[in-house]
Amino acid sequence: MQWATYPHPNSGAGAGSRLEVRERILKTSGAKRCILVLRMRFSILAASFAILAANARAGEHWAYVPPVDGKVPEDAAVHPIDALLGAAWKKAGIQPAGQAAPRLWIERAAFTLTGLPASAEQIRRIEASPDEATWRGLVDELLASPAYGERWARHWMDVARYADTQGYNFDQDNRYPFAYTYRDWLIRSFNEDLPYAKFIELQIAADLLTDRPDHPDLAALGFLTVGPRAGRLETIDDRVDVVTRGFLSSTVACARCHDHKTDPITTKDYYSLYSIFENTEEPGEKPVIGRPGDDAAFNAFNEEMKNLEEADRAVRQSVVDQVRTPESSAVYLELAWTAKKENWDMSKSTADSFKRGRFRPAVVIRWRDFLNERAWGDKAVPRLATWAKEMETADDAGRKALCLALAGEWVQEGSELKNLAGDGGCPLSYDISRIPEIYDQEDGNQNRQRAGAKTRLMME
Repeated sequence: MQWATYPHPNSGAGAGSRLEVRERILKTSGAKRCILVLRMRFSILAASFAILAANARAGEHWAYVPPVDGKVPEDAAVHPIDALLGAAWKKAGIQPAGQAAPRLWIERAAFTLTGLPASAEQIRRIEASPDEATWRGLVDELLASPAYGERWARHWMDVARYADTQGYNFDQDNRYPFAYTYRDWLIRSFNEDLPYAKFIELQIAADLLTDRPDHPDLAALGFLTVGPRAGRLETIDDRVDVVTRGFLSSTVACARCHDHKTDPITTKDYYSLYSIFENTEEPGEKPVIGRPGDDAAFNAFNEEMKNLEEADRAVRQSVVDQVRTPESSAVYLELAWTAKKENWDMSKSTADSFKRGRFRPAVVIRWRDFLNERAWGDKAVPRLATWAKEMETADDAGRKALCLALAGEWVQEGSELKNLAGDGGCPLSYDISRIPEIYDQEDGNQNRQRAGAKTRLMME
């Protein structure tokens, strides 16, 4: 007897409808009916076991476990990248392209670290003395350049969905006030080599970690505030989303409404994070950037604003005095009810909001592997960026081992931001020559990096 197959019960009327499946079973003779029922029950049982297995594997997903030391082949020559790529080349039976000219080394490094072409003087130096000391000196020079922070801050601005405006709004001010201060803070953080733990903490809770209302680090909160504004509920959801995307490498939007059996973030977890942002107050009056000192124009503006505020209070008081006469008590009561901001028939939350000093930096978990993969993907091996995106479905253990090895190395070195971009060392795969006929072959070069990738000057 062949297996009986039926379409999904909810696919509509006809052969696959729930009623007809039931009728077919009832019309079948005794022995065949038992076989059909048993097979349906076994199918349901198998599906249940599959769900349980998926739940068990969910906890082992690479995005939800701490990074561990990747297994690098013991015959490593200089760098983990060289060892792991060498193993991939050997397994595939291919040979890499030859070594590139020293001029290409500094050109690639300049594009990677600053986004700009190398200077003529830098090219002359590496061509005159293509040794380790010259290379390290040039890399240190590029890392000390102001253009380094501008280049690498742009990568994080993509994570933070940075924008100066909200886009087109017909009847609203679409600007984000002082958004540029967050951009400048990011540039300064990369140039000053801010530790990654502090880099995260300030972007999430700078208002609780600073000691004065005009502290420059308050600009880090732009990570939360430059997102879409579509009502308070949607604004808070966007802030939850950017935190989890940026630091967990995972989306949790579904948890806003329901749990997923294979996702570690539950609805309870979502609203625990949501409640933190719900209890955040955003002042209506924007701060003054900088110290105007004795600027005459600024002082005159403040004086005029003071006069206007006093005139406004006088007008308001005159209206109140007229409304509160005995003859107009009914009007007064109606206006008081209309202007009342609170609903007397709704209870208030008894939960305390966050107060200054209650926050402890230790509660901020340091998720480093995601930023590490993004950074190395842009640095030494461009295809690592794709590897990081493909980690979920990748069947190549070498890819995961490489990313884990680099993440572990970065953590051990202290997690400074500049360590992401380079410590002066250079894997051999970084100075491989780019041969078009090799690079364009459909032999997996995109994943094995047997030839150097093209470099372009970006629009910024």
